[in-house]
Amino acid sequence: MQTLLCDFPPEQAANDGGFFTRVALFDYLELQEQEAILTKRLAHGEAGMSYFHHLMQMGEETCTIAEAQQRVLAFHLQQVRHEQHWIRTWLEEIRARTEWIGNSL
Repeated sequence: MQTLLCDFPPEQAANDGGFFTRVALFDYLELQEQEAILTKRLAHGEAGMSYFHHLMQMGEETCTIAEAQQRVLAFHLQQVRHEQHWIRTWLEEIRARTEWIGNSL
C-alpha cells in the first residue's frame, strides 16, 4: 500500500481525489514521503495559478471574458491560493519535524 501511495506522478498531482486520498493516509507514510507528495501538489497548484492569471490577463486585454467568467476564474484562483497556503504551512511543519528528528539523533 505504501508503494501505491508514494507513486504520485504529475498527472496524479492534478487529480483532487488522488491527492486527498494520499493525504488522508499520511499516517502510513514517512515524513519524506509526505513532503514529496505535498511538493508535487504545490508545483501543480503553482502551474494552475499561472494559468488562471494568464486567462484573466487575456480577458482584461481583449475584453472577451464576461463578468460571470471572471467570477469563476477569480473563485478558482482563490481556491488554489488557499490550498497553496495550506500546503506550504504543512510543508513547513514537516520540515521542522524532520530537522528536529535529525538533530535529536
